[in-house]
Formats: sequence, C-alpha cells, structure tokens
Amino acid sequence: MTNDTYPYPNTPLILAVDDDPSTRKILRREMEREGYQVCEANDGKAALEMLATQTPDAILVDALMPEMDGFAFCETLHARGNSVPPVLMITSLDSEASAERAFAVGATDYITKPIRPVVLRHRVRRLLKEKAAALQLRSTLKRERELSELRSRIIDIVSHEFRTPLSVVLFSNSLLERYGSTWPENKCKIHYNRINAAIEQMEALLVDIALVGEADAGKLNFRPTRLDLVRCCCTIVERMQRMDDRGADIQWSSDRDRLEAVADEKLLRYIVTNLLSNAMKYSPQGSPIQVSLDCRDDRAIVAVRDRGIGIPMEDRSRLFEAFHRGSNAGALPGIGLGLAIAKRSMDLHGGEIAIESEVGSGTTFTAVFPLNLTVGDRATEDRRSPLKTA
Repeated sequence: MTNDTYPYPNTPLILAVDDDPSTRKILRREMEREGYQVCEANDGKAALEMLATQTPDAILVDALMPEMDGFAFCETLHARGNSVPPVLMITSLDSEASAERAFAVGATDYITKPIRPVVLRHRVRRLLKEKAAALQLRSTLKRERELSELRSRIIDIVSHEFRTPLSVVLFSNSLLERYGSTWPENKCKIHYNRINAAIEQMEALLVDIALVGEADAGKLNFRPTRLDLVRCCCTIVERMQRMDDRGADIQWSSDRDRLEAVADEKLLRYIVTNLLSNAMKYSPQGSPIQVSLDCRDDRAIVAVRDRGIGIPMEDRSRLFEAFHRGSNAGALPGIGLGLAIAKRSMDLHGGEIAIESEVGSGTTFTAVFPLNLTVGDRATEDRRSPLKTA
C-alpha cells in the first residue's frame, strides 16, 4: 500500500509498545507492510521516554506489561496535556470490562489477542485517516477564524481611512453650496482642490485594495520590458516630491546617468513609490529622505533612507504582510498595504527587499533588482503568485 492513501507530508511513524519481542516483531512486520515507519518500546515507561524525542502518528500498546502497563501508560500520556496521538490498545482480556477500562483511560480503539493482521492493519489505517481528518478540520477552523478576524480588521481599517477624505468632501461641498455663489473664484478653487485631493486619496486606497485582490488571486502580472532604471526612478521621485505637502527633503542620487535593465515599469513604480511614501509618512516634517540607485555587478540597488520613527524588532517578521501595521504607527494614516505590494512586486522580478532600522533613528529599505533578466525569457513572463495576508 502506498503512502498516498494518507494525507501525511511524510511516512507515518508507528510506536509499538509490548514486552514480548515476538509480538513487537509481528507489529513491525504488519506496519512496514503498510509502508509505515516503526519504532519500538518494551513497556509503558520506556515508551514515555521515547516520546520526548519521537512524535509518532499512532501508538500500538499492549494492555498487560511489567513496569508500566498499557492502562497506566494511557493515563500518564493524557495527563501530560499535550497533543496525544491515537492509541490502539492490544489486550488478551476479551471482556466488556477491559474494553471499558481501555476507553476510560484514553485509548482510541482496541483489538484482542491473538492479533489478526488484517484487523490490525485496518484499525491502524482508520486511526490514521481519522487523525488526518481531525488535523485538517482544526486547520480549516483556525484559518476560518483568521479570515474572519482579517475581514473585520480590513473593514475597520478601510472605514477609518475613508472617513477623513469623505469628511473633507462633505465639508467643502457644503461650504460651496452655501457660499460658492458669493465667494471669489480663488477661494472656491481652494475647496475644489481639497475635494479633488480627497477623491484621489480614496481612489489610491481602492487601487491598493484591488492590487491585493489581484495578488491574492494570482493575477498580478509580470510584464518586463527594456527600460532605463535611472530615468524611471528619477521620474518617480520627482512626482512624489511634487505631490508632497509636508515639505519632505527628498535627496536623489545615482552613480550613473543611465542604467538599462529589463523590468516591469508598472511594478517598478509600485516598489519605489511605496518605499518612498512609507519614508515620507513616518518621518518628521521637513526631514531629509535619501533615495539612491547604484549598480553593483549584476544587480541594481535602490535604497530609501529616512530619519523617521523606525520599526520595532517585533514587527519586522510581519512587515510585508498585507494589512499589518507597525505597533508604533499610532494614528498615522495607512492601512498596511504599501510594503506588501512592494515586496510582491519585487518577488516577481526575482529580487529582494532588505531592511535596516532603529527605533527613533530611522529606516533604510534596500530593493535589489537582478540585471540579468531578458525580455522573452520564460522565467520573466506571466509570473503570478498569491499575496500573504496578516
């Protein structure tokens, strides 16, 4: 019988516990016939010691043994409170009382001696399938709880992020309705600009959410073309500088005037824009932000350095998860999508994003692009993969 019958990542391990070597030999033979691995112990005490280093998928234990019998073994095993594998009790006591006692101490099932191989194999097979089904059910329930919590958190975050721009639109619109006919054109224009900016903010939020949906469905496409990385990055930095209303001092530098590469221009924009936007958002007003592009061997390195609030160590393992925000972000705007989108876009290029940060001193994000991609390579066409969520 092949292992494909059982949904285990590796061959199931069976622990056979019996003081009789000939019985252990039978158990080993029949379990190996099923394709399982087998480890042995000669009594309950030895079996408990073995469990400190082994994690069997099922245990076959004799009811009557010296030192510690199968009943005491089961009681001790369940008293430990850890995850307990299914236990098949093997007993020569063919009575209702012994069966009740076996179930009372925690045995999952039992068979009687003399051992009938076909019955033994069938019972173990069933125990493994039931255990696998239980594990799958627990995993599914856990995932459902996580998804439910994530949905609630997304609704809270998105509702909060929409509230401010909607308030701006409603307030400016009410003022224009009431006083627009008497105000001078320049004053009306101020409120029209506020409305447009609020709408653009909401539109950007919806675009980010749509990108997460595409990535989660494996539909975030990778369409590489030949381009000049210096020109593209410089254009993005200049656009971000024009859009900035907090007076950030963005300092751009490159070790060359032109750097030809193969990349997806749209995804490149996501990467640089989100890294730079993050630096601007979490830095003091007017503080310097350095954006550099350097070429080293067959790699292009884009670094974004700020002197902002920094990222706590405990947040870094989840930094690129969708909808996760740093514990020190406080009331600063954002829904935790930018870095997740940047990371996924970089993954599609076959590159990586590294981080160095010190709380209170600043953060450096380094995006490393491979320069050995070529247009038309299978490795660079239609790369798609789901986005991890928090």
